[in-house]
This record gives sequence, structure tokens and C-alpha cells, in this order.
Amino acid sequence: MSFDRHTQFMLSGNPAGFDAVDFWEWNGANCLDGSVRGSLAEFIVMKALGIRQERKAWAAYDIDFYGNRIEVKSSSLFTLKHGKDVRQYVGNQRLTFSIEPKHIHEIGGGWTSRNRNSDLYVFALLTSQNAFLLDAWDFYVVPTSVLDDSFPEQKTISITSIENAGFCKCNYSSLLQIVINLLGDSFMSEKQASTIHVGSESEKMELQRLIACYQAANPNDKKTVWVSLGKYLNEPISAQGGNIFENQ
Repeated sequence: MSFDRHTQFMLSGNPAGFDAVDFWEWNGANCLDGSVRGSLAEFIVMKALGIRQERKAWAAYDIDFYGNRIEVKSSSLFTLKHGKDVRQYVGNQRLTFSIEPKHIHEIGGGWTSRNRNSDLYVFALLTSQNAFLLDAWDFYVVPTSVLDDSFPEQKTISITSIENAGFCKCNYSSLLQIVINLLGDSFMSEKQASTIHVGSESEKMELQRLIACYQAANPNDKKTVWVSLGKYLNEPISAQGGNIFENQ
């Protein structure tokens, strides 16, 4: 069962006096908590990529970007320490991200061999105690093939190792274009053929430009860019947006 912000808890057929928003505030108010920060990072990356999909906590990877699998891992310059009667923000001395290969359980079957089950990793670093400042997030995008070749059995990776491998940080506004650039031809692979149609190299470049423009545009300009994207999509779309990019 899924629910939205209007869902009420019910008791004997009547509203119990609290709703889904009350639960979300209780469960996710502390964004520096590792488990909450992780799901928040996934949400922010999803928004940066201009897509919308349900979160599947136990899926093999975090985000499906037109058939390309993206794993999101987060870390923070700050962590929250709990004392007996006090909570305190302190500097995080271990800025690492998990890259451990994992077994995946197959429904009706056993477990797969240990793999990294994605095409790209997006490493998200929060540099402020305020997780809602998008400018306070740094992102590092690394192809999974690079991790498999250079760090096949390693369970964690540091920012220094990422940068030494030649991958620089980017910000929220540039994340979409970095992801598209690193996916390269796979972004236009047969996995997307039923949804996105491109022919020549110039058309591919135009589509990448339109996607970047859509992400950066204001709400009024988004409608114009959205219509321009229509020629690449199977399904007709309107100026109000459609089911591939969220109408923000």
C-alpha cells in the first residue's frame, strides 16, 4: 500500500487525529541521520535528473534513468551524536562512501553472486548542517565499470580516491549533464528505444541540450522546452508536461 500527504490514520472507521505528514515528520526530521540522509540524497538526485519514480528500498539499485541503473550513496561533513540528554553536531572524520558488491535475492530463487548492480554511482556529499540547501550538496559521478576495474573488492571509497581516479565534483545544477555525458551512447541505447527516438549525432546533442535546458528553466520556460522534446517521444505530450519529466 502506498499513501500520500492526505492519508489519514483510521480507528474504527474514523480519523485517528494524525496523518501521513505527521509520520513523515517523525520519521525523517533528522536529515543528518545516516538512513534519512541516504533516502534524501536519492530524492535530490532524482529531482536533479528531472524524473519521478517511487522509492524501492530493497531494489538492486536506486534510480532507473531511462533504463540506466544508478546507485546513490551519501556522506556528510557533519554527523549527529546522541548523549544522555543532548544531541550535538560534530565533524565527520570518515568521509567515505559504500561501494561494496552485494548479493541480490531473486524472487522465487536464491541469491546472485556478489556484484555492483548499477551502471553509474552518484556519490552525494552534504557540506552543511542544512540538508535542504541544494547548493550545499557536492556530487561525484563514477561509472561502475571504473569501480569494478580499479576497486573490485573494496567496500568503501574516499573522496580522495574518487578525485585521484579523475572524477571531479559537480553541483546540483550540472548533475544531469554530467550523468548524460558519462552514460554516453548507452543513454540512447535500445533500452530507451520505446520511449526516446534519436537518429543522427546532431539530434542526440540536441536532446541532451533540451534536457539540460528543461532542468535549468523557470516554470514558464519549462513548458516551451517540454513541447520541443515531443518529437523524440513515442507518446504525444502537451505544454503541461507528461510522464517522463516531472512538471515542476
